[in-house]
Amino acid sequence: MNQSIAASIVLYNPQIDRLRDNIVSAAAQTECIVLIDNGSSNIDEIEKADFVVEHCVLIKNSSNLGLATALNQAMQWAYENDYDWVLTLDQDSVCEKSLVVNLSKHVNKERVGIIAPKFIDRNCKRLSDSETGWKYILRCITSASLTNVKIWKEVGEFNEELFIDYVDYDFCAKLIRSGYAIIKDSDVSLIHEIGHSKRIFVAKKHSYILYNHSAMRDYYIVRNTLYYCYEYPDVWNVKREKRELLIRCVMIMLFESDKRHKFAAMLKGWKDSKKLISNQKNRKKEEKEEIRKKNIEYVK
Repeated sequence: MNQSIAASIVLYNPQIDRLRDNIVSAAAQTECIVLIDNGSSNIDEIEKADFVVEHCVLIKNSSNLGLATALNQAMQWAYENDYDWVLTLDQDSVCEKSLVVNLSKHVNKERVGIIAPKFIDRNCKRLSDSETGWKYILRCITSASLTNVKIWKEVGEFNEELFIDYVDYDFCAKLIRSGYAIIKDSDVSLIHEIGHSKRIFVAKKHSYILYNHSAMRDYYIVRNTLYYCYEYPDVWNVKREKRELLIRCVMIMLFESDKRHKFAAMLKGWKDSKKLISNQKNRKKEEKEEIRKKNIEYVK
């Protein structure tokens, strides 16, 4: 069974040379590339680039609307143009030549919402880097993953309130809760970089990865992690997630630079997570009330 595949790349002030490599690689493997620009200051240069004109559909946002909104725009375009899958790429992630072909081996497996490669951080080696074969997992990052378009529409799209961090994990949790599967194929890999990560050793034997994100990213990490823990206790180990977040915050304050701004950002993230959770509780109450009213009308 043939499946049509488009690619999407979310842009925000991209490096043109890296973007060229990314688009050329994706164009050789997919039928169309949708670029979603989130208010880049170099948009004129992007529009005039020959590789963009030749291979891409460009959707321009006047400002940075966030990763979730941009992903939804790309997925909606694919939905309206009858594509089955979308390869979601970061602007600086250049995929391997055979990535789509190898991931596509799984497209006909039952109830699969996402097919992801093995992620290798170019700055920090992990034990999982040596994994082979494929397996079902609970979550993955969006970069270089194939997402099923119809299932994306069915389960409720990406959560635009989250803006950036945990957008992918939130969507994965929706899939799992709805009875869909996520596949990770470790015979397919993506070399990627999260922040400016580096591994440090604590007490000689124990190591930890510092990501050295900006204060803004640390804000969203704290806010959205706590929301995720509230929303999906049936999908993920909430105690472990909160413990890892606490360790992360402590390590930031001990070993990263710009501690004052990052502490303020993380504190604000904690406070704003309560607002996000409160809004979600109110939505759930409203949904229950709507269901109750419909049931009453049905009984009448």
